Amino acid sequence: MDAVTLQILGNAFLAIAEEMEAALVRAADSPNITERRDCSTAVFDADGRMIVQAAAIPVHLGAMPEAVAAIRERDPRPGEVWALNDPYRGGTHLPDITLVAPVAVDGRIVAYSVSRAHHADVGGMSPGSMPAGSTELVQEGLIIPPTRIVVDDTANDDVVDLIVANSRTAGERRGDLAAQLACHRLAERRFHEVVARHGLTTVRAAFDALVDYAERRTRAAIAEMPDGSWEALEHLEGDAIPVVGGHGVEVADAQGDRTHGGVGGEDVVHVTPNIVELSTIPRRRP
Repeated sequence: MDAVTLQILGNAFLAIAEEMEAALVRAADSPNITERRDCSTAVFDADGRMIVQAAAIPVHLGAMPEAVAAIRERDPRPGEVWALNDPYRGGTHLPDITLVAPVAVDGRIVAYSVSRAHHADVGGMSPGSMPAGSTELVQEGLIIPPTRIVVDDTANDDVVDLIVANSRTAGERRGDLAAQLACHRLAERRFHEVVARHGLTTVRAAFDALVDYAERRTRAAIAEMPDGSWEALEHLEGDAIPVVGGHGVEVADAQGDRTHGGVGGEDVVHVTPNIVELSTIPRRRP
């Protein structure tokens, strides 16, 4: 694909993700989303590869591929939207509810629109669903495994009601979920407009070209890093017991390729598995 066409389509895809985010921020009820903008949006291809992302929350975006993979394992169908917040299936913390919607052309899934938004309360042992003293996941709030929240283009009210009933701010939850669903409907319309203008074959070719382009740029950036190790010291507060963690980064050449890995300290800071993975970036030969 020539560079001009690639840039045109790349920016068209990016505009979809950015308009999703803008619509979500404008339509939501909670200040977490409307003012703090604690939300993220992205577009994936049919194979579950992230193609574009809005310039939003890095930890949201880094964990999204695992969430899309978890949904794809459940055989999603056109006309559905799936919800999850389970940290062991691509979620982050429980207040971050992720929606994944297949986008179909002529009945076949060609992309996925994804949104993740921080909901102000999803239950648990304390308001806000981020208890500092929790020792197990169920204390933090409602755990949502991959679940259909829309079926045949119709909202599954039973699922929505279940999520809302587990929140201390039920009306706000309903409004924020409605805003997320609206941004997915917008993404589907915009994607169909791009396909109508450029053709599905060209759109799919652009997906591949963008992934290849991103890989080349990433490899080039890592190749410029000198071999060596660097360390930093950070202080965290939690449970009234200060945590001091030494953290380092190693850059090394492995069989002609570069690797970039994180090295943790002796003190343990409990996070979900996918946050550890997205914070460490291995670059390997395919």
